[in-house]
Parts: sequence; C-alpha cells; structure tokens
Amino acid sequence: MEGEYDSLFLTQFLTQSAPPREIKSMEWKKGEEIAGRYHIHEIREGGMGVLYFCYDKVAREPVTIKTYKDVDSIENIDQFRSEALTWVKLGKHPNLVQAKYVLDVKQKPYLFLEYVETRNNKDPTLRNLLREGELGFENSMDLAVQFCNGMIHAQNAISGLIHRDVKPENILINSQGVLKITDFGLTRVYLSPAEARAVVGTFPYMSPEQCLGLGVIDTRADIYSFGVVLYEMLTGKLPFLSHDKYDYIRFHVTEVPKDPCLIKEGIPDELSQLVMKCLAKKVEDRYRNFSQLKEAILTIYPDLDSEVGEIKRPEEKVKAFEAQYLTNKGTSLITLGRYDEALAFFDSALNVEPNYIDAYYRKALSLIGLGNYKEACRNFEKYLKINPRDADVLMHKGCLLNLSGRRDEALTCFDQALSIHPWCQDIIYHKGVTLYLMGRCNEAYEAFKELKDQKYDNYKEMFLETCPRDDSDIENENADSSTK
Repeated sequence: MEGEYDSLFLTQFLTQSAPPREIKSMEWKKGEEIAGRYHIHEIREGGMGVLYFCYDKVAREPVTIKTYKDVDSIENIDQFRSEALTWVKLGKHPNLVQAKYVLDVKQKPYLFLEYVETRNNKDPTLRNLLREGELGFENSMDLAVQFCNGMIHAQNAISGLIHRDVKPENILINSQGVLKITDFGLTRVYLSPAEARAVVGTFPYMSPEQCLGLGVIDTRADIYSFGVVLYEMLTGKLPFLSHDKYDYIRFHVTEVPKDPCLIKEGIPDELSQLVMKCLAKKVEDRYRNFSQLKEAILTIYPDLDSEVGEIKRPEEKVKAFEAQYLTNKGTSLITLGRYDEALAFFDSALNVEPNYIDAYYRKALSLIGLGNYKEACRNFEKYLKINPRDADVLMHKGCLLNLSGRRDEALTCFDQALSIHPWCQDIIYHKGVTLYLMGRCNEAYEAFKELKDQKYDNYKEMFLETCPRDDSDIENENADSSTK
C-alpha cells in the first residue's frame, strides 16, 4: 500500500477506535441510578456497545457496566447474554478484566465488569499508550508476557476459548502498569447471524483463516492477531495499511509483511523472528498456544518476570494477588473522589500484605485528598523504608513537609530526590520555592535559573523578579558577565 496514509488515522478509521465519546441522551443518563443501586458517574459509547462507569452503593466500589445499543434481535440479545456469561466463567486473574455477573434490567442484559481506572485522564487502552510514543522493546515484551498470562488462564478456564478480536482497543493497562484483556467473545453479538458465521474480528488484526471465513479456528488465530499487535508495539506501524477491507483480506491471506527489524532499527533479530512466526500464513507454522509464545519471549528476555505482578511461592502469590486486587479497587475510588472508602481498601491490602508498597503510596494520595497531610507523610515514609530511592515519592514527601512548615526537612527530601534525578524540573522547582520561603534567596535564584520546562516559565519569571539578592552576588554576577 502507498505510504500516503497515516497509520494511526487508518487504524482509527477501520477499527472505529476513536476515544469513546460521552453520550448526551441514552436509556440512562449521568447522575441516574441503574436498578436503584449503581450511580452513573460517566457514560460512553464505542462501536455498538455502551459503557456506564458507576459507583455501586451497596458494595461501595466503582463498577463498569456494559450493554449493547440498537440491537432488537432476540437472537442477538440471547447471544450477548451467552457470551457475557462465558466471560464471567473465566473468573479472576490479574491480566483479565473480571466479568462479575450478568443482570437483566428492564428486560435487557447488563454485564458488570471490573472498573479499570484511567491513565492520565485517558482511556486505559493500549491504543492510547501507543499514541503517547514508543514503548521500548523490553517494556513491550513485559506487556506481551502479561497478555500471554491472561490468555493462558482464560484457555485453562474454558477449553477451546478463542477471543476472536485481539487488538489494542481490547487491551487495557491500569495505572500500575498491569495489563488486562477485555471484551471476550462479545464481537459476535454486534453482528447479524450471517456476519457472525462468516467474518468476526477487526480487519487490520484478523488472521488469514478469519478473513476467509473458515468455520473452524483455534487459539492460533488469536496468536496471529496478537502478532499484529506486537508488530505495531515494536515498529509503531501495522504490517499492512489500507482503507479497504478487501485489501486487508488479500494482504492477510497472501502478502508477507516486512520483518520488524527492517522497519525499526535496533529490534533484535530473534525478536523480529518471533513476531514473524506469530504472523505465519499457515496455522501450523505459528506458535501452538500462548504458553509456547510466552516461553519464546522469556528465552529472548530471561530477566522478565514470568508471572508479572505475582510471586512464585503459592502462599505468597495469593497474598500479593489479593493485595493488588484491593489496591486497584481503592485506586478506582480515588478517581471518583471517594477518599474515605478508598482508605478502607488500602488498609485491607496492607493487612493482607504489610509490605505491599503501592498500597502505602495510594493511601497517602487518599489522605492528601482528605487534607490529612501529616498521616499522608507518614505513609510516604513507610513507602520510602521499602524503596528509599524513589525520587517522585521523596518529592511528594518534601511538598507535604513544606505545607507543614518543616522547611529544613523538605529541603533534605528535595536534595535526596535530586541526587537520584538531578535534572528533574518538578523537583528543582519545589526546591527553589522552599529556598525562597526560607529566605535563602540567592540559592533560590540559582535554582529557578535551572528551570527549562515551559510550564514553569511564568513562575520562574515571577520568582526571579521578586528574589531579593545580596549586593555582593549581583556584583559578582556582573563582573562575570563583563569578563565574558
């Protein structure tokens, strides 16, 4: 295909992957309650589905509720209910969006899902992460291992399960970097019976056998689709580009894409070969399953955690998973401004696993939201006992100490943080403010001069103008400039 088409634009066009927009007029409205229990915080749509982001007043936690729109066929409604129940049977796993239960409201089925918090106020999809820039080879493979873990669990839970629509829009990454696979099997619900029997999937990511409408496919179709995702993660491009679905069918069935290492400099040959094996035209030439693919990735990157987010000893594995699960729930409540309720989840996580470091950090954020800076500072200190070289947390602690008027201690935190990240503009700014508040204006002046980030331009100008300085320093500076 000619290079005049922009990869991202085409992907959005063909997958309808533009960020879901808020719905102004739907069956339910923002602020209403579904079944008198689920308070609607936000409503979004994408494709044929509708998502309600809600607060469950009984369970006291956020929940995502999914249903369809504009589907009148009884067959489609039954299909939605059936596929949704299949997803529920997958149970709980760190790398799957958990489907909790299906509930009929007004004779319409609703699927209740784990709430995955937004990242930087954006939908937490891999698509948005790809928009932000390069992931790096090792980070991409870290996510790939997590994806394999999720698919291995799903296929162990239900033998022969096929996702059928693996693509960046159906891969979520939460604020802690944990990958979660979503939308198991629901693609077929939004198609007519004839379409569902023929072609299911998204054309840029579909396997050759899906493109041909072959009746019998297996997990290797998902391997192919994930190969396309890997290709995109590593190169920033799709293996094939078109604006026509028939072109995609031809490409997937007959054309061999360029090796990733020929597209992007620095991709190791063995990693490029791994992706190309996923993209093999013949089913038998691909990896047999996700366990085999995971093993191949770990052969290239042996330092990756084979069970990301989990500990290998069984009893500790359960504790870590439960602590992570509780922390994720608390983090979701933070996004809704429910800091008191979030605290309860973080405390529960720490009861399960006292050294679960992220719970201390998130608990501190909740306490800041409640204005309890003293207790928040204590939780940052507990975090730093476990990880003393986290520059961001040192900076946060310094800011809290500043609010309490403990300037010397705050300055120590900023200096420690700068010893780890010497050029971090946020830390330099807060150090400058602290020095200014301490009356050490010559040092504050020097700190503000180091600020290069445009977001600090107005503050920098204001502080540089208002910093009273010793005459001797001004004379020395003038002497230096005249010498030059």
